[in-house]
Amino acid sequence: MGNGDELTVDYDNLNKVHRDLEEQKGLVQSLNLGHAPAVSAFGGSAKGEWLANAVIKGHENIGKAKKETVEGLEKYASAVNDAIHDIAATDEGAAIVAKKMAEALAVMSNPLVIFRKELGGKIPMI
Repeated sequence: MGNGDELTVDYDNLNKVHRDLEEQKGLVQSLNLGHAPAVSAFGGSAKGEWLANAVIKGHENIGKAKKETVEGLEKYASAVNDAIHDIAATDEGAAIVAKKMAEALAVMSNPLVIFRKELGGKIPMI
């Protein structure tokens, strides 16, 4: 068509985004957070115990953030993949509609359709 109103889809770029998201998810999953230090490492004082609990809580929060990050990347990658399939299906559907329209226009532009023998060569009133 070339009128500038078309939408183009860069499937290679979308697939690259999907692969990159999957790769990032794998990297986050592979992080080894280890274990929080033992409470005894901070001494037996009240301040040491408070600090130990803060470190343990921080370690738990980092673990939770890691899990949520993996889940978020997984959902994002899945959404990109779904979008790729939906766009492809839309392109396919649009191509089918365009083909049917072209076929209909070809039939409608044929004078033999308008001046059929059974109508005595007259144009039917619609």
